[in-house]
Amino acid sequence: YASSCLIMKVCFHTNGHLGDFIITIPFLNLLIEKYPENEYYQYVHGMEGTRYPDIFLKTVPNLKPTEEISGDVIIPTHFCDPIYEKLHLGGQAALDEFYPYDMISIQKYYWKHVYKNNNFEVEIPDNLGLDFDYESLLDKEAIDSIKKIGDNPRKKILFVNIKGRSGQTDNEDWLNRISNISTLYPEWDYYYMNEESVEVENDNVIHTPSIFGTHPSDLIHNSYLSTFCDIIIARNSGAFMAISMQNKNVMNENKTFITQTQDNPHVPDLECFYNRTLYKATNVHTHVSQETFLKLEEILWSCQ
Repeated sequence: YASSCLIMKVCFHTNGHLGDFIITIPFLNLLIEKYPENEYYQYVHGMEGTRYPDIFLKTVPNLKPTEEISGDVIIPTHFCDPIYEKLHLGGQAALDEFYPYDMISIQKYYWKHVYKNNNFEVEIPDNLGLDFDYESLLDKEAIDSIKKIGDNPRKKILFVNIKGRSGQTDNEDWLNRISNISTLYPEWDYYYMNEESVEVENDNVIHTPSIFGTHPSDLIHNSYLSTFCDIIIARNSGAFMAISMQNKNVMNENKTFITQTQDNPHVPDLECFYNRTLYKATNVHTHVSQETFLKLEEILWSCQ
């Protein structure tokens, strides 16, 4: 296909949740940058009622939303799709292929086949991750309000307390725990993304939309806010992918992640890392909420 002089319509579809689209963004960018003459579309519907918001698609320049799967080249980008069944690896073959055992090593394996099978010649660099141009994605008012938080010298913790949709870990409420820990360590500010049934009275516990307003999707807003936070605590989810794939975060040696997710069958902490080779930040793998908050207390105690 790619060698043709004709302009092609290329349509991607991702039969997954929000994170399943976000994880493909670097690979979509590589392809579109290499072959800008084509028209590129993303089918906006995922699985179980998921719809990929317009702001997500804007993270990939020249990718347009579509309500139908049609085109000259149709590419499924969720690698659980039956079309990729023959490519799946297990056991030692998987361990050999997926070194250094992170999300990108798995994505690379499948995208090499996608590119090759559609006659696209695309090189995959080692430093792949997200590098959102937040100023072009978000309105000026939101940018200014988040920057103002960044200018505040108080230490900041961001809680990605989104409930996972793929059974990654427990979906316990966190706000009670956040409230308790904010009383014990009042010198920190505690930002959380999801409302829960508990109302918190401590002034240093802040719901992130109170900073930048209410939007149809605020994952990119929270991603920008995360670049100003010292500690990021998250259940593995789409919201976390928009944060944990950011090169601004992972290449910051002063930043700490606590990533709560089940063990991966290949390597236990594989799903904590998008691109392990880029990591300068600290990333601690936990499995359940109790363990996560015990680890946070250890860190806060050590900072006193």
